[in-house]
Amino acid sequence: MGTLKGRAIVTDSRSMDLGGFEEVISPAAIRSALSRRPDVLALWSHDSGEVLARASSGTLKLSQDGRGLLVEIDLPNTGRGRDTAELVGRRDVKGMSFGFQVLEDTWHREGNTLIRTVTDMVLVEISPVALPAYPATTLALVTA
Repeated sequence: MGTLKGRAIVTDSRSMDLGGFEEVISPAAIRSALSRRPDVLALWSHDSGEVLARASSGTLKLSQDGRGLLVEIDLPNTGRGRDTAELVGRRDVKGMSFGFQVLEDTWHREGNTLIRTVTDMVLVEISPVALPAYPATTLALVTA
């Protein structure tokens, strides 16, 4: 079927405008989130009815490097898994997003832009998406 590899969170990189502010995820937020050993889901475009993988089953692997959160998704042999492989392989979908709960953040202004920096969070899910809020994210299909 194939495996997806990518960077679901790029630390110290700004999001698009999220409705009056831009957001940055700190390296400490990822470190803290992963230290909780969360049972993160990989979902198709944030849809909980479209599960692609899960950390506790070993089909989703999460790790942190110097640039952010790396993910590896072992795609299922399902209609959604095959469709996802096709869309990512063709590069129609090439970004990622994530669902989380903010535990700690700070706010500051740079010129006219209000910026929230997330310093601690609970990571719930990661998702391949066509329109990521964080344009620096990456995603690719790796075939055996």
